[in-house]
Order: sequence, then C-alpha cells, then structure tokens
Amino acid sequence: MPRLTENERLRIIGMLEAGMTQNDIAQRFNVHRNTIQSLARRYRQYGITRDRPRSGRPRVTSHQQDNYIRLTHLRNRFQTASLTSRNIPGLRNIHPRTVRNRLREHGIRPRRPAIRPVLQQRHRQARLAWCRRHIRYTQREWTGILFTDESRFH
Repeated sequence: MPRLTENERLRIIGMLEAGMTQNDIAQRFNVHRNTIQSLARRYRQYGITRDRPRSGRPRVTSHQQDNYIRLTHLRNRFQTASLTSRNIPGLRNIHPRTVRNRLREHGIRPRRPAIRPVLQQRHRQARLAWCRRHIRYTQREWTGILFTDESRFH
C-alpha cells in the first residue's frame, strides 16, 4: 500500500463514512482503489488506520550507532562508507551498504559538486549584452543556436 500520512488516512475514513465512493476517493488521493479498500477493511476490523507492525529483518545497528554514523559523516563529509563502516564501535562488522542506508534515513545523500567556471562580472555583462542583441529573434532563428557552456557533458 502506498505511504499515506496519518492525516490523509483519517480524511479517507471520514470521506468513506460521509458516503463517498472508493473510486472517487482513490482518484482524489491519486492511489489505486485497492488501497482505499484495504484501508477501509483495516479500519472496520481493527479500528485503526495505521499499518500493523510486521516482522522483518532485525536491524544490525542500534539507535546509538545510527547517530554515530550520522555524526561521523557530518564531521567528515568526504569519508567513504567503507571507511565509516570499519570505524563503528561495536561487536560486529557493518557493511558499507548499511552505512549508506542509515545516512539516507537521516536525509543525507551523496552529492559531488559540479565543476564549473566561475562567472565574473564581465562574463555576466557580456551575457546580458548578447541577450539584448538577440531579444527579437524568431523561433526559426533560435533553432540554430546551441548553448553548450552551461551544460555538463562528460
């Protein structure tokens, strides 16, 4: 079932109780009709809209280790996940993929800065002058122009 917020689930239950059809609600929330149907069934059976806890693979890291991974990465952003996984205190080795997953859970995603030339004032002035010279170009005249200085081709 798609992830609906608790507020959305409660609104859906309210709409069902108000007499709206499942198809109308599904279209309104942009979800499949089966999602609304299973939510209504869960509410009738258990009186709750939340997903019931499921068994799953136990977490390898504790909450403290998760925080340690996050803080270590924030202190040294260029440290690799492999190096971080080797330096985590604890009894068992942690896979670098686990480190990447924990960082993603905290909203930290790998980014590499784009290497671009620094635009100076004279560059900006030249660009503005060029734009003013070509402001009256037609659609046909623009088809022959290709801007390659701002695109990152590798």
